[in-house]
Amino acid sequence: HIRRPSGQSQLDAAYAISRALKKDLALMLDVPVYVLAQLNREADRGRPTLATLFGCDGLSQDADIIVSPYREDRSRPEGDLLCLKHRSGEVWEDIPFNFIGAEQRFKARERADVESDGGYSWDG
Repeated sequence: HIRRPSGQSQLDAAYAISRALKKDLALMLDVPVYVLAQLNREADRGRPTLATLFGCDGLSQDADIIVSPYREDRSRPEGDLLCLKHRSGEVWEDIPFNFIGAEQRFKARERADVESDGGYSWDG
C-alpha cells in the first residue's frame, strides 16, 4: 500500500508513487504495471501528448511505454490508439479501433478498414 506522507504536495506524492510503482512493483517482481492517468483539459483541443497527462510528470518520466486512446469525433465509434512514448524502441503508428460504448471497450479494426482517402469505414 502506497501512502502520501502528510505535508507532501500532490506533485511530490505523484513522483513518489510513480517511482514506487516502477521500483517496488515492476522491477522487484518482474511484472508489467499498468497505470491509468487523467488527461488535463488541453486534451480536449486535439490529439493527446505527454504534456496532456494531468500532474504526472514523474509518471511520464518513469514509464517505459505510454499509450492513449483518441477519437477526433466522440459522436462516432472510430478512433486510434496512440503511442506517446516508447523508451526501448520507436513510437509505433496509430492503431485504429472502434469504441463500443454499451460494453465500455475498444475493438481493434483491421487495417483494411482504413479507406484510401485516410478516413475509416465502419459497418456497425
